[in-house]
Amino acid sequence: MSFTHTQKTINASYPRDPNTTLKYGESGLKLVYNKFKTVKDISKDKTRVNLIFAHGTGMNKAIWNYYIRRLYELQNSNWQVDAAISVDAINHGDSAVLNRGKQGFNCAWSQGAKDLIHVVKHEQEHEGDFLINDGSKNILIGHSLGGHQAVMAAFFEPGLFDAVIPIEPVIYALEEHEARFSAILAKMKFLIKDTFNSKADYYKYFNTKSFYQKFNKEVLQEMADDELEIGENDTVHTKSSNIDQMLTYVSAFQSIPQSMSILPVYQTPMLHIIGGSATWNPPDTPEYVKKLVPSQCYDQVIVEGGAHLLVGESPDKVLPVIEDYIAMRVSFQEKDRSMRLAVKYNGDRAKALDETLAPALEFLKQQKLAAKNGKSKL
Repeated sequence: MSFTHTQKTINASYPRDPNTTLKYGESGLKLVYNKFKTVKDISKDKTRVNLIFAHGTGMNKAIWNYYIRRLYELQNSNWQVDAAISVDAINHGDSAVLNRGKQGFNCAWSQGAKDLIHVVKHEQEHEGDFLINDGSKNILIGHSLGGHQAVMAAFFEPGLFDAVIPIEPVIYALEEHEARFSAILAKMKFLIKDTFNSKADYYKYFNTKSFYQKFNKEVLQEMADDELEIGENDTVHTKSSNIDQMLTYVSAFQSIPQSMSILPVYQTPMLHIIGGSATWNPPDTPEYVKKLVPSQCYDQVIVEGGAHLLVGESPDKVLPVIEDYIAMRVSFQEKDRSMRLAVKYNGDRAKALDETLAPALEFLKQQKLAAKNGKSKL
């Protein structure tokens, strides 16, 4: 393989939002994530692309393995994937196993965004990866819940990420949509199964009865393998419980207003990937988000026929969209670099300041002349 793969565990971000832990002010929560790193030398004429992946509710970090392998396999003339991480949300996957008995009764989605930031900064400090410079860029990719968290993470730390790719993100809903969503959740409570009679029963559920039965077989197999936990007396269950998944879904009601509020002042370039046949988000979501996010940092792609779970059901349709956007961001960086004052003046701060302040100084000069002639509007 062209990359190494390790599973890592670190402390979760701190402080936590109120009621997200049983003891206010204390955490002790852990985050588990997969870390991938290229084994190839990346030439100086290529941009190092680092990827951060966040999954949706009920899923786990392994859903991204299919994507990561194929993105590493790409042969591009001007960029190469260097490092990638896929994180288990605080109450999902292996993170959920380590955090049992510590979590509270609130699942603030924005806290998951802070966890993503925390993981990236940990990698920067301890491994020297995910650094930010002219030859390297960090791109966030998230689906559904993870799309929400990716959007929020880039808002909290716009300088840490070059771009964000939310796939069917849950970032918009109005009060009028709550009744429909509540009715769906009431049914889901009885559809989400977390305990099984055997491993055969477990895999049969995922392949024939779960929300994910239409997933690409390879994606589903890896996700199910990563979710399987054999407990005491050989009990078989999922790592994320029914109640933790339901708590995550219900927490959307308090989390979505925050994501809606930040869209008009969003700064990070965003590629919003939408399923053309998706029905989970309100139907006017594409129009609403496009209208609110500043046009200079917003792009939108609709995957025809794609459902809300297109990240698992249609990975081969989503991958080319991601690849094209990464290539576009790399090309933009190459063009933009020569225009940066630090590059233009080879780090000469005085010259850069002269150009930066020139318009303001010229304006003041003109105002001074106008005042002298009795025509100033100040």
